[in-house]
Amino acid sequence: MRRQKRSRADSNEKKQESTMRICIENIQPGITREELQAFLFKYTGKTFTDIQFIGQSGPRPGALLDIAGTSWSALAEIRRRLHGMYWKRRRIGVWLFSFWDRSDAAEVRRQREARTQQARSTPMTTLRR
Repeated sequence: MRRQKRSRADSNEKKQESTMRICIENIQPGITREELQAFLFKYTGKTFTDIQFIGQSGPRPGALLDIAGTSWSALAEIRRRLHGMYWKRRRIGVWLFSFWDRSDAAEVRRQREARTQQARSTPMTTLRR
């Protein structure tokens, strides 16, 4: 019985694996990709597939990092380790994002449209005291 439950949990975990994105804010301006990759690998043990710097001329520059083949639990662990950490005299913040497969996005769009069409057909009631 326990083996069956574990295998179901493992299969659910694998289904949730996809390309995820992390946003790290308030990093030092002028930092290189190699420095950022080395810092992240040191504290997370993960290699990030793509690094895009954003807002380098603003007061809180950041970077968008893509991670392929990871799960929400792994991302939560990365966030727990890095969020609030001081690096190069700046306190960094970490935000997590996930991106759906196109088939999932199409299904969500279809459901949203079905809900809005139903709402429009029902008459609107006003409550008064």
